[in-house]
Amino acid sequence: MHIVLLARKTLYTQPGGDTVQVEETASALRRCGHEASIVLAGDALPRKANVLHGFNLGRPADLLPYFRSFKGKKILSSIYVDYSLADQQRFSVLYSLVGKHGLEYVKTIARALNGSDRFPGAQYMAVGQKSQVRTLLRLTDLLITSSKSEKERIQDDFGSLSCRVKTVPLGIGASFLEPYEEAKERKGLLLLGRLEWLKNQKTIITWATANNWPLTVVGDANTNQRKY
Repeated sequence: MHIVLLARKTLYTQPGGDTVQVEETASALRRCGHEASIVLAGDALPRKANVLHGFNLGRPADLLPYFRSFKGKKILSSIYVDYSLADQQRFSVLYSLVGKHGLEYVKTIARALNGSDRFPGAQYMAVGQKSQVRTLLRLTDLLITSSKSEKERIQDDFGSLSCRVKTVPLGIGASFLEPYEEAKERKGLLLLGRLEWLKNQKTIITWATANNWPLTVVGDANTNQRKY
């Protein structure tokens, strides 16, 4: 079986947790004897694909053109993150005016205008984020969430789901589970993740500084959040 894994255009130029998830999913499918191709939004699908597996419910403009035209089974790994708490602090006035989904719409257009992402298309511009997410869910045969709470958040935001839903907890690479012996004792905190408002690393940095805790921070800056 040939399975296409469809991801955002910036999967490799702005790598994140979804980059690992897409690559590990492809690797696991190949170990099971399937053909797996990773396709980025804006690129053409292979002609003989049997299944389309999209990633990231929060980016409907990337996925919808493919989900509308593809004739085979369509799977969606939601990776649905609620950015509202961070957005209320970062864009307090704008958030109060347009709300959660309106702000996602604004951010999508802003990424296109500053050149960090692809243009979302005229239909997205006309109907908005929430409507496009609902359409994407209607076109999905199987929705994969990482937890029951993620499924509940999706239902709270977009209504009841007509597609099948499967909860598959996120895994961890085998290399991280191998025994590891350190020559000398290590102390302090290690903070991993892309540096951005949502991850809230600044709070931990402030706390560690105030309490004199050794802290190592590892992560690339979010391209659109250099100020943070």
